[in-house]
Amino acid sequence: MMKGIGGILVVSTAALFLLACEEELPLGNFDNAVRLSNNVNSIASDAGADTSSDHKELYFHSDRTGGNGGFDIHVSVRASSADAWGVATNLGTAINSASDDRGATISGDGLTLIFGSDRAGSMGLNDLYISSRASVLDPWGSATNMGATLNTTGDESGPSISDDGLTLFFHSDRPGGQGSTDIYSSTRASTSDPWGAPSNLGSTVNSADFDNAPSISADGLTLYFHSTRAGGQGQHDTWKSERLSSSDPWGAPEAMPTPVNSSSIETGPSITSDDLTLYFASDRPGGDARDIWQVTR
Repeated sequence: MMKGIGGILVVSTAALFLLACEEELPLGNFDNAVRLSNNVNSIASDAGADTSSDHKELYFHSDRTGGNGGFDIHVSVRASSADAWGVATNLGTAINSASDDRGATISGDGLTLIFGSDRAGSMGLNDLYISSRASVLDPWGSATNMGATLNTTGDESGPSISDDGLTLFFHSDRPGGQGSTDIYSSTRASTSDPWGAPSNLGSTVNSADFDNAPSISADGLTLYFHSTRAGGQGQHDTWKSERLSSSDPWGAPEAMPTPVNSSSIETGPSITSDDLTLYFASDRPGGDARDIWQVTR
């Protein structure tokens, strides 16, 4: 909202966001990198964060003690976006296995969770798995493999589902790519239809190096990911690619500036549905091992 204080016009962040949407003004740069509290982070490796569209659930993976396997998927919840994140809990054996389970993405309606796992029964190094629930108040159902249309004998992981549930981005090292791992997308006509054959995003987005863990913005026009390509500040950096519309090609990626990237490792970026907060993992000073951080605008 807007208020006049002593003749000065004060505009809230929410009002600025709405104004930017209505007037098609660009949003500002991300600022103020903050490590999430110990309700989320631990002395172990914590990464792969993704939030629900209502900003009340934060999903991430961790290899902290007390889990079912190497990496398990956890969730932290809060009453509203103005509240602090609560103490994270393990999603349990419906989702997690004795192997590595990580990189979860939650659908816009909050009823579908997709993640990567190398559990027994997978087709390759990592496969994409899916779980659903009847409502946001219900528990997650048992995860199932997403099948051979999406998965190969290689490594499929790092999924990000579009806000409308019709496009799924992920990374893979399947043959025919540009480099070590590439970003792919798969589409479907409706949420009740099967996923189509994945397409490589091509050499404009992908490089000869590792391009991993895409995160698509709610409007479908900005794709964040992390890469080991040259031109960043560290070994792994966060990059973004933009397009004018969903039917336009992706533009050349740009490395995100400080404070998103640093000389340390930054992985697994995830943009919130309002486009105002970017979560990522980093081993930069000020944390333990690899922690989840956020920047805002």
